[in-house]
Amino acid sequence: MLPSETSNGPSISDSYALLVGFEFDSSTLDKLQSVEKFRQSLHDEIKTVVANNLGKLKEYLLKIKSMDSEVKVFFIPFENISEFKKSVDEELYV
Repeated sequence: MLPSETSNGPSISDSYALLVGFEFDSSTLDKLQSVEKFRQSLHDEIKTVVANNLGKLKEYLLKIKSMDSEVKVFFIPFENISEFKKSVDEELYV
């Protein structure tokens, strides 16, 4: 979604959507831990992904002269990103 030049402010059609997929192996977690501990583990992983990629996002927004644009970020945890990519490729090219 690209902001229009005639925009009077950010709206759903005048913002960027950033989908961040990251690998999160829940099998390494203790199956008997509380929901809160699981939630905290997931939040910690999201914080790490954000910290590792904020510079890249800033560089891109500077490159396209859109630092003042609204960016909606969606985090999508995958247990196996490679398998997901493979299934998408198979569906697109079959």
